Amino acid sequence: MIIYYIFFFIISITIIIPLYIFLIYSLIHPEKTMFMGSSLFIKNKDLEPTEFALDRYKFGIILTLILTTIFIISIIYQLVK
Repeated sequence: MIIYYIFFFIISITIIIPLYIFLIYSLIHPEKTMFMGSSLFIKNKDLEPTEFALDRYKFGIILTLILTTIFIISIIYQLVK
């Protein structure tokens, strides 16, 4: 049982905490992170996202934060149970 706690601790430090940091940063600065992956393929660097696109992007980030939190709580519940 202790091996599960150690495994969860290692996973939470290496994956979950940086994921939360990135998602919160993306929620605060969506204009900077929205084109992060596709900026290499765009010739015109002066693209402005629309308000609808920003709202959709923020909604996706909030949904990901909520689902990730539910997933982590369910894992902790299964470990403690």
